[in-house]
Amino acid sequence: MSRRPPPGGVAPHPGARRVPGLRREEVAQLAGVGVDYCIRLERGRTQGVSQAVLEAVARALEGDPEQTLVVYTPEPASPPPGHRLPGRLDEHVHHRAAGPRGDAQAGRLTPRSGSGGLDLGTEPCGRQDDVEQGVERGGVMADIDVHGDADGGTWNWRGGRIREAFLEAAGTVAGLLAEPAVAAAWDKPSALPDFGVGGLAGHLAWQELALPELLAEPEPGEPVVSLREYYLERVTWLDAGVDGAVNVRIRRGGDATAADGHEVLVARVRDTVARLREELPTVRAGRPIRVRSWGDWSLDLDDFLLTRLLELVVHADDLAYSVGLPTPDFPERVTAPVVELLARLAVRRHGTVEVIRGLARTERAPASIAGL
Repeated sequence: MSRRPPPGGVAPHPGARRVPGLRREEVAQLAGVGVDYCIRLERGRTQGVSQAVLEAVARALEGDPEQTLVVYTPEPASPPPGHRLPGRLDEHVHHRAAGPRGDAQAGRLTPRSGSGGLDLGTEPCGRQDDVEQGVERGGVMADIDVHGDADGGTWNWRGGRIREAFLEAAGTVAGLLAEPAVAAAWDKPSALPDFGVGGLAGHLAWQELALPELLAEPEPGEPVVSLREYYLERVTWLDAGVDGAVNVRIRRGGDATAADGHEVLVARVRDTVARLREELPTVRAGRPIRVRSWGDWSLDLDDFLLTRLLELVVHADDLAYSVGLPTPDFPERVTAPVVELLARLAVRRHGTVEVIRGLARTERAPASIAGL
């Protein structure tokens, strides 16, 4: 591959470069797709990968998708009804016979010999969990239908686009926290049991305030768990009840964050949002985040941000309701990932059948399908 690293707009990756060329992380960052999709392409796991994704990868490799994108279609070409063969795109992308691996040039995707996949000509990533977490940057992921693996698959198929949604939500929440109605009700009870308005505002603000400090710490060496494992096996507050020790600790943490009063908290949040708008887009794909009080494990940054996005959207409604304000009108690009995550948590708590009935059949819907 002739493109020389590091390309413009891609942060240098730590560590020595074993071979010339771009790392998968760098291709993914330039293309606006997830690292795991580079791996999927190389392994021939291209079901649901759209033309937009392949064209983006070609552009990242400095190629013209009409002329230099080589797509491998296994033989025989006889897909079952309704199934698109790997690499079978619109007529705009040419299907070409593959050359040897040595033919890989800038902008050219060639079949990996014997694998049924594509050779992107990239150097492997340094961390296996970077690959497995599937970090994506940009907008083309909206065109991908990701069904996940047999064990439930990824719970954050948007990857790096969660950063944009998080920053937008964080700005909206900063505006909510600054409302005079919040200041006026600061010492009053909130809509949540045993949570005052000030403490709830502090808990809401923590979702933003904690991030710069977490990013400033050295990268943790603890294992990175998936978002699915986080919610299904790691968190304890979901089932602890209002008086559970973990939820008491959460409320105390909110009170501590808000201890200096409304005006100070609002100023801190505004400064933090401004800082995150500058810093967050530059953080490398796959960067792990560890909250020490949670345990000896980490989350991928973008998975962590999805958990915080859920907290921002849900608790913004709690706070607004508590002080008599309308709930912030978050756009769909912010609410859609939260709704999807809540649906998964509802299935965790109630089971698939009950959730389907709750969403589709009023005559036999359960009393609740709340995910939290």
